Amino acid sequence: MDNDNNSFEDKVKIAFNKVKDDISQLKYEIESIKSSLNEIKNEIKKETNSSTGNKGVLQQPNNTLTTVDKHHTVIKEAVKDLSKYFEGVFKSLTDKEFTIFFIIYQLEEENERGVSYADIASKLKVSQSFIRGCVAELTLKGAPLEKISINNQKVSLFIKKEFKSMNLAEKLIKFRQLDNRQTTLLEI
Repeated sequence: MDNDNNSFEDKVKIAFNKVKDDISQLKYEIESIKSSLNEIKNEIKKETNSSTGNKGVLQQPNNTLTTVDKHHTVIKEAVKDLSKYFEGVFKSLTDKEFTIFFIIYQLEEENERGVSYADIASKLKVSQSFIRGCVAELTLKGAPLEKISINNQKVSLFIKKEFKSMNLAEKLIKFRQLDNRQTTLLEI
């Protein structure tokens, strides 16, 4: 029995370490994006300095197009990084996990509220404990899910707002279907 306990504890430790690594990677990427945005912001400030001799008349920047190109490149790179992250997450999901993720997505949109384990279980005609296990796997793999516990009893599941605002649902379904063809999210 002790070996089973140790094995379980080891698995939990490994899972938490993976989550910790994923969070660290996301923090690094966010800091990198913040830094790039601050650089852009500083460049814009430099280019739009007002002259003192003409009572604050703004000077026309000479290289506005270059700055816009730089901003475009930074934003494009940030989108590419996010795309790669989500590609990795969604490639790692099993078919059942992917199905459950999209059922949560659909039910949340249809009902305009969080989704319970019972909602998903009833839609798929499986047990709630099966759904709990799949949701735990989705969370461990970094799927953009929020799990909110109400009074430490009822759990409501939501797709993270940041992910929903990207409107990637249809693209992800196509991506999942085309997965064997080495397609990327940006190509869809």
